[in-house]
Amino acid sequence: QSLDLATKAGEALISPFTSMVDEGKEFSSQMSSVAAISKLTSEEFTLLSEKAKEVGAKTAFSATEAAVGLEELKRAGQSTKDSITTLEPVMNLVSATGAEMGAVAKLTATQLGIFQGQGLTATEAVDVMNKTLGSSAQDFGDLNEALIKVSPLAGALNIPFVDLNATIGLLADQGIKGADAGTALKIALQRLTDPPADAKKALDKFGLSVKDISPESNNLKDIFEKLRAK
Repeated sequence: QSLDLATKAGEALISPFTSMVDEGKEFSSQMSSVAAISKLTSEEFTLLSEKAKEVGAKTAFSATEAAVGLEELKRAGQSTKDSITTLEPVMNLVSATGAEMGAVAKLTATQLGIFQGQGLTATEAVDVMNKTLGSSAQDFGDLNEALIKVSPLAGALNIPFVDLNATIGLLADQGIKGADAGTALKIALQRLTDPPADAKKALDKFGLSVKDISPESNNLKDIFEKLRAK
């Protein structure tokens, strides 16, 4: 019995150190992944490693979780400086939604790339998405899928990121969510941008022109209100 107690006491003493070693190995492995996909210089690797460790020491997230986020940001083509700057807003959205770090980082970086011509910042992007999620009947997974489908076209048409999110929110409140919402909105934008002949005739009957409902020159909300009014 005394031997069992001694064994258990020894395990209790060793266990925390074992966890620390395992966590250290996991972190090192994750940072190796970051380095492998982005061809980091030694200085960049040090900066990213220090940032991830800082996150692990000062926030509810582990250094490994931070490294996962950094990997996705670098994979999306962000510079080391931008990745470090973007990580904090990403963590804020993870905290607000409970979504996975990698998924949030990937979506945020992708949207920043698509809407870079609008000068969209990481903080702005996260604030817009968080507001959309908080004011509509959808979760992060739904918004993620919708944006994946429609944002490339919306960005090409220079539709403001905030307007796009608001429209996705309206669709969610009507029960159209996720990939279905993104696909429906993408098709609508394509038709509004270049309406088929029969649609042009219908617009004429309503006293509207192609220019009146073009997403390239009109706010999405205004377009839908014009169509609804007819």
